Amino acid sequence: MKVCVLNFSGNVGKTTVAAHLIAPRLGAKLFSVESLNSDAAADGVELQRIKAKQYADLQSAILAIDNAVVDVGASNVETFLKLMGTFAGSHEDYDLFVIPVVKEKKQLADSVNTLQTLCRLGVHPSKLRVVLNMVDPDDDIEADFAPVLVIAQDLDLQVPHAVMYRNELFERLKGSGRNLASVAADTTDYRVLIKQADAPEEKHRLIDRLAEQRLSVSCKQNMDQAFRALVA
Repeated sequence: MKVCVLNFSGNVGKTTVAAHLIAPRLGAKLFSVESLNSDAAADGVELQRIKAKQYADLQSAILAIDNAVVDVGASNVETFLKLMGTFAGSHEDYDLFVIPVVKEKKQLADSVNTLQTLCRLGVHPSKLRVVLNMVDPDDDIEADFAPVLVIAQDLDLQVPHAVMYRNELFERLKGSGRNLASVAADTTDYRVLIKQADAPEEKHRLIDRLAEQRLSVSCKQNMDQAFRALVA
């Protein structure tokens, strides 16, 4: 499966969705189209960087493999989509276009624009997916994400939207070189180690590891559910 994750807006969680939600569950190679901001490499995720203007090279690379996820940074999305239009029909190389959305007003407007632009380029609505990201449990989803949900209905998107709840794990891991996959796979019994630790610094380090391990369980469960909604 070939998946493109993009949004005209920044700060919507594209890299989290591409690198931690989709790529590992597809066993896919991750491509980062980014020139200004940090990408998933900062989280210890293996990827291949490529510039938006190298669109032809990117398409050649994804066509040569079975599973690929392309994470398009906000600073590159305009060039990326312009070249997609120039390479007529190249949008057909992707099975899904995933648009992460957050509830802030500007990002909602940019997300609507992203969906409309993809449709104008010829992407069939059946290939469009929306991820409602950084959602709090007490959010009113229908009200908070109304502009995107309305346009999704207008475009006749038949699939349920995926929901990713806010989880502090990603902030805890930022810059640590560790990622969700490694934390979720960690079976260390930190409660035992905490009891055995003598130095206060080591005890606090182990307490942090235990908190991250626990956060990873709920995070993985949420992502598994969101992924099932995306590929439904």
